[in-house]
Amino acid sequence: MVSLAGTLGIIKLQAQTEQFLDYFLDTQGPDGWLGPEVNTTQRHQLSPRFPFLLGAMHMAEAQPARAPRIAVALHRFVVFVNRMLNDGGALDDDARVHVGDLLRVIAWLHRYHPNGQEDVLAETTQILERETRDGVTHVFTTEFFPVMTFDPLRHIPKWYGSLRPDPGIEWRSMDTIKTLVTLAARYRLSGEQSDRDAIENAWLTLLQHQGHPDGTYTPEALTVYNDYSRQHMVAESLRSHIDGYLLQDNSDILDKGDIESYPEGWPDFIHGAFLTSADRASLVQVYPGAFTVNTTLTGGNKVSVIVNTAYPFDSDTVHTTIVAEKDFTYYIRIPAWSNNASISVNGSDFLPCTPTYGMHAVNITPGTTHIVLNLPAQISTEDRPMGLTTVHRGPLFYAHDTLAHLHSIGDALPSFLDGPDPRYAIAPSTLHPSAVHVRRQWSPTGPPTRRAIAVAACRVGWKLWPPEPPVHIERGEAACIDVVANITLTAYA
Repeated sequence: MVSLAGTLGIIKLQAQTEQFLDYFLDTQGPDGWLGPEVNTTQRHQLSPRFPFLLGAMHMAEAQPARAPRIAVALHRFVVFVNRMLNDGGALDDDARVHVGDLLRVIAWLHRYHPNGQEDVLAETTQILERETRDGVTHVFTTEFFPVMTFDPLRHIPKWYGSLRPDPGIEWRSMDTIKTLVTLAARYRLSGEQSDRDAIENAWLTLLQHQGHPDGTYTPEALTVYNDYSRQHMVAESLRSHIDGYLLQDNSDILDKGDIESYPEGWPDFIHGAFLTSADRASLVQVYPGAFTVNTTLTGGNKVSVIVNTAYPFDSDTVHTTIVAEKDFTYYIRIPAWSNNASISVNGSDFLPCTPTYGMHAVNITPGTTHIVLNLPAQISTEDRPMGLTTVHRGPLFYAHDTLAHLHSIGDALPSFLDGPDPRYAIAPSTLHPSAVHVRRQWSPTGPPTRRAIAVAACRVGWKLWPPEPPVHIERGEAACIDVVANITLTAYA
């Protein structure tokens, strides 16, 4: 809510978030606890506090005048956690999974508001790393990772016939993603090769099974136990990617701003779009979207940045205007999906981008600098299980495990799928750029044209056994049930 209120400039919402913050700070317990359980015998659960901690950090960054009081409150909470764990307390399942958020709070306090508490922060970090070493590093190993149908709300040795050991966490999308975040935070703080190996192996395991008919992140439409997981798939996958990028390989250059958590969606994504280098001498543009940024770098260097673009929906071109008082280095992340990215500075000829660790550096001089960045991308496909196909261009999915389009999750399915919801088989060799006329909800007066992809396709159906499947599905070969025609695919349609 802090990000949402600040980004949109909604005065009423800003006042409500400040009121909520002040209430928590005013009612903080004498032992440092934050929340409604103050002065009660109720069980203290750590993980529900973590969203508040991240929101308080956002507020401290947005309103520096509030930072000292917020920092004092967060230090008191860290002391509470330290005392609890030293006195024999343990992290519950949710706390172990989400502890990466607390580790980022501690790192933020240590860098910007140490307040003489460096020893407590360091000791608490070591305790949390020890508490989570055995609790989360094993979760994504082949032995534990679920590759069969399972009930995500249970973590028991047997999941509907799958004899895999209990991983120690509930296999929900949020818990799984937060485990990735915690692994990345551990590596950023420790720098240990074992932590780097753990996060690397986690990604390899996840990507190996992602898209499996009964996998965690793209549950087969017929496994009704997983129906709610698909609702979170896009938002959580996006957040996990940006968390992994910001917290893992680029910790040497990226600074604060990499805090993505509640609420889900774009506010926190925007919060991590621009970062500074660790010494605050350089500015880093992580996401090539339309933004306006005003900040002050080291040495009182006031910088304003205006990014004007419709990337990646309608254009591959990003126009950036930078006004600075002093020299500095401006880093632009070049997405891995872009091929032959090129850049022009102050009207010069376009030259190939030469990123180092994914970052292209531009030397900015005092005054105004104009940058034009081209990020072309190819249409590509990927074969998925059960004969499905993924179509994407750049960061956008145009058909993700839906060709042929499946029924809504949880529907009662007939024995032969030729109902009113169309599913299509495509000829990948016929994929080509196209356009569609659509009125944008966020810009009703803008041009109605939007990039799309056209492809030759036919409506299909196939047989299922049994007609009302319990868990495991056998599906016959798809067959065209209509004539071949051109269809148009749009992103987020």
